[in-house]
Amino acid sequence: MNLCWKIAAVHQRWAGARLIESYEVERRPMGVRNSQLGVRCARVMDGWTVPPDFEASSAHAHAFRQAFGVRIMEEDRPQYLTVGIQLGERYEGSPVIWPDGSPAPPDTWDSYTPVARPGARAPHFWLSPGRALYDELGKGLTALDFGAGEDAEALATAAAGRGVPLKVLHLEPRADLYPSKLVLVRPDQHIAWCGDAAPDAPAIIDRVRGA
Repeated sequence: MNLCWKIAAVHQRWAGARLIESYEVERRPMGVRNSQLGVRCARVMDGWTVPPDFEASSAHAHAFRQAFGVRIMEEDRPQYLTVGIQLGERYEGSPVIWPDGSPAPPDTWDSYTPVARPGARAPHFWLSPGRALYDELGKGLTALDFGAGEDAEALATAAAGRGVPLKVLHLEPRADLYPSKLVLVRPDQHIAWCGDAAPDAPAIIDRVRGA
């Protein structure tokens, strides 16, 4: 998703010169991060050894298999409890993300806490039964308007001036998940910028499109 929307932006002629370059800047740290867990799990499995009579029908072999199974289930848990890797990836330091200046929260493999932070995945919530926020995101950028009013329209105007597709969603405030009144979401569902006002909407759009 990270690469495809950027390629699409190039073909649709609204990408800036730096947008494609941001792919490696954003994804390489995630690849390194994720592979570190793989190395850790492989080292654990390297320590698993069984005796020659492991498959024997003796009571001793049976007891060993039971104990070994318990050990494997415990030691191999990190390989499968990876919701943090699946959902918690953040593009800190990306040239096409506008940071908010706050310190980065902890990044864990086995837990995920939704956070409306530039670079992070936009937190999910239900707009109505069976209708998720993600169902309403546009094909290009999406501005989540939680009461920003004219500033949301300023983003839309700036985007139109650059030929950037942008959909505005006017939503009820959700301060529990989105403390900012205005949030700009990319096609890959990651937050590009957020704030209560957009004093320089063209600059925001230009940064996000890699100009």
